[in-house]
Order: sequence, then C-alpha cells, then structure tokens
Amino acid sequence: MFKLNNPDIYHGHKKAINFFEGWYFKIVSLQKNFSMAIIPGISKGNALNSGFSFIQVLIGSIPKSYCIRYNLDSFSYDLKDFNISVDKNNFSFKSICLNIHTEELHLQGKLLIKKVIKWPSSLLSPGSMGYYNFIPKMECYSQVCVMDGEVSGTIVLNGEEIHCNDSVIYVEKNWGESFPLGWVWLQCNCFNNFKGTSLSCSIARIPIRITSFRGFLIGFCHEGTFYKFTTMNHSKLTMNRQKTQYTIEVKNKHNILSLTFTAPPSSFSKLYGPKNGTMIPLVDESLCGDIKLCLYTADGKLIFSSNGNHAGIEFGGDYNELSD
Repeated sequence: MFKLNNPDIYHGHKKAINFFEGWYFKIVSLQKNFSMAIIPGISKGNALNSGFSFIQVLIGSIPKSYCIRYNLDSFSYDLKDFNISVDKNNFSFKSICLNIHTEELHLQGKLLIKKVIKWPSSLLSPGSMGYYNFIPKMECYSQVCVMDGEVSGTIVLNGEEIHCNDSVIYVEKNWGESFPLGWVWLQCNCFNNFKGTSLSCSIARIPIRITSFRGFLIGFCHEGTFYKFTTMNHSKLTMNRQKTQYTIEVKNKHNILSLTFTAPPSSFSKLYGPKNGTMIPLVDESLCGDIKLCLYTADGKLIFSSNGNHAGIEFGGDYNELSD
C-alpha cells in the first residue's frame, strides 16, 4: 500500500520478469542554451535473469541520444524515499551525481536540486494518476514527480564544462509492462522568464483488457496555482494536427487551456522504450520544441499567455489515432 501512495519510489523489487521502470530527468540551462534528458531505469525481460539496468541520455542541441546498459545488479534503490543508483550514478530529488564513461559518451558531475514544485497529491488520489494507481495490472503507470525545480552545479560533457547554475528541472516516471499503444507527450518550464511556471501534458491510447481508451494527464502551474485537466476530473480534450504543428484545447468546469506546439523534424532523436518485455527504439523525442500556451477562465477571460521554448515533445506508437 505504501508504494501505491508514493508513486515516486521504485515499484519493481518484487517483480522477476516482464517489468520496466524508468525516471526521466529533463534539465535546461537557459543561459547556456543547453538541454539534456537523463533516463535511469531497469528492464526485466520475459525470462529470469534476462534483464538489465540502463541510463539513456538525450542531448537536445545536437541532437544525439545514447543508451548505456549495465548489469541488473548495478541498480540499487531505497524503498522509503526516492533514491536510486545505476552503477556509479545516483539520482534523487535533491541531487544528481553522474559518472558515465563509454567510447561515445563521457558525462560526469554533480547537480543540486532545490525549490521543487510537486503535482498535488492526497492519500486517496496519489500523484498525477490519482486513483488510477489503485487499478491492478494496467500495462503502464505514470507519475509526474517534479513539475519544476531549480538546479545548480557543473557537468562535463565529452570534455566540455557546462555550468548549470541557471537551470530548471522536470522529473517524471513510468513503470509496468509496456508503453501505451500510442502517445503524444509535451513538457515545458521555460516560459519567457516566468519562474515556477510549468506544463506537463500526456495523451495516450491506453489498453485495458480487450479494449482501449484515450486518456490524458495535463497539469499547469503558475504563480503558486495548479490547474489540473485529466481524464479523472472529466475534462474534455480535442487535438488536431496540421503537418508538424499540433493544437490542443482542454477544458473543465473552471478553466480552458489552449496549447499549440511544434518542433523541427531534424531535432528528434530515437529513445528506447519497453514493449512486450524488451526495450526497443520506439520513442521519437525532441528537446527543441516551441509552444504557445493560453489559459482562460471557463467564460473566456484570459488568465495567462506566453510562449515557451526548450519544450520536450515526444511521439510513440500509433499516435496519429489520438487526433480528433
């Protein structure tokens, strides 16, 4: 029960096969015009002792992605608080310590995290998935761990020293057996110098038993107020696509959120994701997205409007079926 009410922590210590769990850390240095995603995790295959731990790294400005595999026993964890290690790399919501050395990638350094903003949670509605966390045997569960936070420290990437004292961070995670049938994901916390303003948006075709449904988790925080648009709170969503540009409008009884976003096709890299007990290159992601966000009251009064950059945009599976 403790795991259900604490979605951030590791959930797979009793899973022997057919399980994955991964945490996604997105860091943007505004001054250096630098963006990076780091994904530590674990994959347990369809047979005993067929799994491995891993760290994926995506450099947004190149773009370039890396997937480094480690032995299964290179993964360690804390069952009370979120704190995991993969080999000599450690991740928590207070710091990140990196020590990766391969033929293609040398990445090391320490980053400190502070002023963390969380998705609102309660005992009966834990984390961003709320009561969906209590539904057994879903193929994929999701959690927005950190909507926004500040980062300080220095990393060295392939010999280049990058100071991250002006950086922002976002963290989420997924766990289960396989990613959804199709999904579109959007994240941004770089809105024209509005500190603490952050968007997380996930739309997916979710299988359940012999059918599937379109579900979504959209959260937006600004000036200490959190606006939630989800399947669980009966929000209504429409999504349309014109070439490489997407438009989303979602509304509930209190507010309307309008999103328009795009990214250059050349800015996407391929990441690995879980499918039927293995990790395969099935995720297309860019860290160079641009977004226009407008928030209104239910009767159409404008609350907030801004452009955002360094947005994370991700597509996977049969995502075209998600559009109206």
